[in-house]
Amino acid sequence: MKAKCLVPVVACLFLAGGIRAQVPDRPGTVLFQVTTPDSAHTSYLFGTHHAFGESFLDSLPVVREKLFLCRELIVESVQSAGDLANARTTTTDWTRYLGRADLAYVQDVFSAGNVDLDRLTPAELHATLMRYHNMRVCGARQPVDTASTLDGLIIALATRHGLELTGLESAADQLVLLNKDVEGMPRKVHKRRLKAAVERIRSGNPGGCAEVERYARLDWDLRLGEPCGNALMLTDRNARWMPVIVDRMSEQDCFVAVGLSHLMFQCGLIERLRGLGYGVEPVPMRR
Repeated sequence: MKAKCLVPVVACLFLAGGIRAQVPDRPGTVLFQVTTPDSAHTSYLFGTHHAFGESFLDSLPVVREKLFLCRELIVESVQSAGDLANARTTTTDWTRYLGRADLAYVQDVFSAGNVDLDRLTPAELHATLMRYHNMRVCGARQPVDTASTLDGLIIALATRHGLELTGLESAADQLVLLNKDVEGMPRKVHKRRLKAAVERIRSGNPGGCAEVERYARLDWDLRLGEPCGNALMLTDRNARWMPVIVDRMSEQDCFVAVGLSHLMFQCGLIERLRGLGYGVEPVPMRR
């Protein structure tokens, strides 16, 4: 059967010759095999969802199998953003952003962790609360899960297995981007967002859980034919990461674990690698 090509024929031809099948928008997986144009190395792309933990990864043994076939793990960052925030000398007066009851609730949530609430910014707190909602309300985590993030779990596995580690950016870079994404947002908007996030967690509101549920089912629409809608968080970061990824994949077999959104859209790593002549194929993941 001939490969179905939805773009001009020339764009389907790889440097090594031949035609590769188009990656479907709904491949039923978040793991992809990547072959270099000269077929010298085989690497993998794994689209993560930061809120998931050990239970999810244990249900997908193919992920560990492919990880341990590689010599190098490439992740967004090998540093802890929490440690970086804790080292700050500046603090936030949360009475300016949260009511008394909401602040007491948030303080209780943070009491079980190792991140100093007062060292966070409003944007960072909102991101943390939304992840907590995904973990506790949407069911991304099970009671037995202990890893702080799925990415951190993969880093720990790779370290124990002796893989080299490469970070695509620093934790400081990530915090700058997170805050820049809402730069200039009025305090009243921050207050409204934080209040809504706290109420959603406290009430067990499943609103916003569709993303978690789709990821858990491996039923994700990659929307590869659509342009990216966020240049700061997706397009620009992907462009900065690509030279590192291509360089490392040309040297040895690599396992690239980044947020699933970085694999999506026309600016995503899947389409960027395909555009450079790399073969990208879905890897089946049975649960």
